[in-house]
Amino acid sequence: MEKLPPISALEAFEAVARAASVKQAANDLNLTPGAVSRQIQTLEERLGVELFRRSHRKVTLTAAGTAYLAEIRPALSILRTAGQQVRSLAQSRPIKVITYPTVAIRWLLPRWARFVSSHPDIDVQLVTATTAADFTNGDGDLWICVPEPGMLTTITSHWRLLEVQPYPVASPDVAARLRRPRDLAAETLLNAATRPRDWEHWLQVAGASNLKPVRTLRFESLNLAIQAAIEGLGIVMAFDALVADDMEAGRLARPFAQAHANSRPLYLFQRTLPSQSEKVSIMRDWLLSQA
Repeated sequence: MEKLPPISALEAFEAVARAASVKQAANDLNLTPGAVSRQIQTLEERLGVELFRRSHRKVTLTAAGTAYLAEIRPALSILRTAGQQVRSLAQSRPIKVITYPTVAIRWLLPRWARFVSSHPDIDVQLVTATTAADFTNGDGDLWICVPEPGMLTTITSHWRLLEVQPYPVASPDVAARLRRPRDLAAETLLNAATRPRDWEHWLQVAGASNLKPVRTLRFESLNLAIQAAIEGLGIVMAFDALVADDMEAGRLARPFAQAHANSRPLYLFQRTLPSQSEKVSIMRDWLLSQA
């Protein structure tokens, strides 16, 4: 099978043929005249024929050049049309944002209406995930997560989005009963399966590592555990950024000043693609503005 010449050389050839001038073709292609001349020379050497007759003032097509132009011009047109269609598809498909279920429900969705009202022409698909592989191996345009080892070096487009520091929260009635960490021994602790050691770590920081609560309720997700705390079922270890709205509304209260020693920030990552939609950048900037 014959190897095809570089597309850039074909574009240079077509531009010179159209303008009858290397200098004008260079301007049209945003290249130097020398770069265009080298592209033409490469093409002629590969084909083994002269495509242009050169004079001081202009260049004209040879018979071989005229025949070659007639063949490759429709092909270039097809390639350009295909590129436009692909870019149009990229612009029209929904932007996919991936994050943890609790981040989606407790932080992102309460702010979603602001984005929709400001950008009604942008469709967004919100997807939840729980593991690092779900984020990095998926087809998301943007994702919000705690970075796994190596993610900050392998994914160059990333921004520190939210500081997430865990501490205990409860409904105001339950929180009013608590004066010191050891009072938790008479209460129900709410635990999320996705964060099994948060209470253990916090109790160590609070100087109550041997504390045994009356009861522990375990939930599949942190969001369920937070909702249980709002309903007065116990005390949950929650991230400050994810319960800030609930605390401001009076649905939750913070009974102790001690914070979790093992806080980790949430990062916003952006997948870098050659045909990246401008709408993805708009969504990215909006997310950063909400932090």
